Amino acid sequence: ADALVNDLGIAIIITVVTLVVALFVLNVAFQFFRSKALANLEETFGKPLAFHSPDDAPRNFKQFGFVNSVVGCGMLNAWVVFFAVGYVYMVVFCWLSYAPLFYAPTFALEAFGGWNGLLAPWLVIFTAIHVIGMALILTWDAMRTRFMFPVTSMAEATHVMIEEDVSCMTDAVLVDPDTVSQSSVGRLRKRVLAVKLRFDRAKCRTVLPVTIDTDGTRRIEYTCVRYVYSADEDSFFPTGLSGYTPDRVHEALRRGGMTQTEAEETMATCGKNEINVYVPGIFESLVREFSDFTYVFNSIGTWSYMVYSSWNIGIFWLLLTLSSGIFRSLFIVRPNQKKIRELAQLHTECKVLRDGAWTTIPAADLVFGDVVCIDDGSSKLPCD
Repeated sequence: ADALVNDLGIAIIITVVTLVVALFVLNVAFQFFRSKALANLEETFGKPLAFHSPDDAPRNFKQFGFVNSVVGCGMLNAWVVFFAVGYVYMVVFCWLSYAPLFYAPTFALEAFGGWNGLLAPWLVIFTAIHVIGMALILTWDAMRTRFMFPVTSMAEATHVMIEEDVSCMTDAVLVDPDTVSQSSVGRLRKRVLAVKLRFDRAKCRTVLPVTIDTDGTRRIEYTCVRYVYSADEDSFFPTGLSGYTPDRVHEALRRGGMTQTEAEETMATCGKNEINVYVPGIFESLVREFSDFTYVFNSIGTWSYMVYSSWNIGIFWLLLTLSSGIFRSLFIVRPNQKKIRELAQLHTECKVLRDGAWTTIPAADLVFGDVVCIDDGSSKLPCD
């Protein structure tokens, strides 16, 4: 009978476990130093965000500044590399376990001392990469800032995390202390609810890169609204929030509207009068589709069948998973995103008062403060 595992298999298992433990220890050390830096900023970290709500509903948001860390990015990406390399190992050695079938060479089975010896390290890697994959998928957005260093001033930030205040807990999370058992089951329920609340809060966080224009303007884009950095308040503010009274409107009409110079300066600050809906490329669309946690379960089932000689069921499941995911991402989701982008574009012209004269310009060149002429009462206003 084949030995359960030989020296080569043991060496691979020890290497995998050592790498996982080493990465975990390095992550804990990084988080320790990061928490020390965050503790020094606790009183000044985070500023209110003036949210440009389309329905005027009161919602509380805060903005937090972070700066990229080479070490942090390296450790976060190390988990991704570990997952990718481990998945390739899993696929290749699953194929080698069928030797001499399917043109698989026999050297792997001979080196590991048989099928049992090859499968032992395979199972360790199989378990590790699926656990890591699930963790990365569920916590990726929240974990990105965990590997950046917080900064006090938004002027230093390379990324801004926007978080909605969800201090008002839902009925699913609220627990009456009189009804909670002090038994192990009751304590477990409280811990599960606490973890659920943390995931709910993580869903309310958005990490945005800070864009620096050629003139030095620092800005971010959130919910199709441009937020520009204000040095006076040391935070990002939405553009185009000035309230126009009837007197101000009539005064703008009397003085002949905006000058071309004023319009160019306003456009440099507020941007064009258009909504840019981002449509990912083909590769990014596929990555987003297969980064759903449900595909982790599909992968577990597929390769469990594959490695235990049920290759026909495994291949059918694999083809079904790949075809459904590719079809959904490239022929349903991405075309719908393109349609939304087209609907968001307003390809028309409008008549504005500039330098005392009515001028026809593309609607995208309309800026905040322009006086617009509406010839027909049924015409659409060329702005959001």
